Amino acid sequence: MLQGVIDKIDAQINKTRSPLVNTLIATPIFLIVGLPLAIIGATVVIIATGTQPTVAQADAMPGVIAGVVILFLFWLWAAYGTYTSNKKLQS
Repeated sequence: MLQGVIDKIDAQINKTRSPLVNTLIATPIFLIVGLPLAIIGATVVIIATGTQPTVAQADAMPGVIAGVVILFLFWLWAAYGTYTSNKKLQS
């Protein structure tokens, strides 16, 4: 019984999938890994935009936009690398 379960798991691991499916499967991992980079980038942008005379932050929207852009660029870079790598392996 246990060997049957192990064989089914092994078959799923060794299953040949298209590069697009592999990229979609890995997308949550890319977003989780890129999130700290996005937070750091957003924080730097918020600090760089300055504060008001009362030491309050004027607006956080530039930081939010920068964080989303950084996260999107990281996902784009990781997805492109995964797709091209899988495409070369299957050729």
